[in-house]
Amino acid sequence: MRLPEPIDINTLYKIEHISKFTRIARIITLMLSFIFLIWFIIPIGFGILNFGNIFGIFLCLFFIFTYGFRRTFLRIKHYFSQHGVLSVCWHCGKIAITFFLIYAIVITAFMMIVSFIPPAQNSTAIVLGCQVRGREPSLMLQERINAASDYMIDNTAARLIASGGKGEGEDISEAECIITELEKDNIKRLRMYLEDNSSNTSENIENSIGIIDNYGLEPNVAIVTDFFHQLRARLILQKNDYHGSIGSVNANTNILFAPTYIVREWFAIMKELIF
Repeated sequence: MRLPEPIDINTLYKIEHISKFTRIARIITLMLSFIFLIWFIIPIGFGILNFGNIFGIFLCLFFIFTYGFRRTFLRIKHYFSQHGVLSVCWHCGKIAITFFLIYAIVITAFMMIVSFIPPAQNSTAIVLGCQVRGREPSLMLQERINAASDYMIDNTAARLIASGGKGEGEDISEAECIITELEKDNIKRLRMYLEDNSSNTSENIENSIGIIDNYGLEPNVAIVTDFFHQLRARLILQKNDYHGSIGSVNANTNILFAPTYIVREWFAIMKELIF
């Protein structure tokens, strides 16, 4: 792509017509982009690489380029504006990015709101599984187990469903790992039910509903998972026309990993809303 001749800085400012407030906002955006870029890169050092941090890194680099390399960005923008089809693509792209950012902000806000909804007393706990390393729980799964243990101790009449199948690199199912660890905390096996046939969150929820129905368990449920995961679990329950109350029991989430998993949830929730 051949770019037009360089445009001097005065022309750039005339094109943009920006206020002092806008310039400050752009500087803040640039600084936040650098901070979040590092935040998305850190999980890679812990072996966590998924669509969440890949997209997050891309998004941060986009903002860094937009506001950190302003002259080059404006030259490209000027080039696109001079060509009909490219100009339309440019404006469509701006609209798409704007709508996506609004969606991301709204969904993140709902994630937070839903995570603060407490369960009814002695609701049936559904512990959503995640990675097991051999026979040991991953850090994230251990935090969910800890949250489930605290809940079961506080709700002595509650029953619990441990949900999660056996994946690659796992010697036992996630559900079996959850129950084994909870037994170490003196949670009686008679209070727990094993659901080890699921391979994703939708199956976790659907299979757990089946156990509640088959065994006549308390229909009010307490979803035990990380805060960012609560909204999607609730949406899946509602898609299955679940009529019991739904509360949240949140595991402690490592702050270093939170942005990566929040971004991944943006797309997982979008899938649930569309399909």
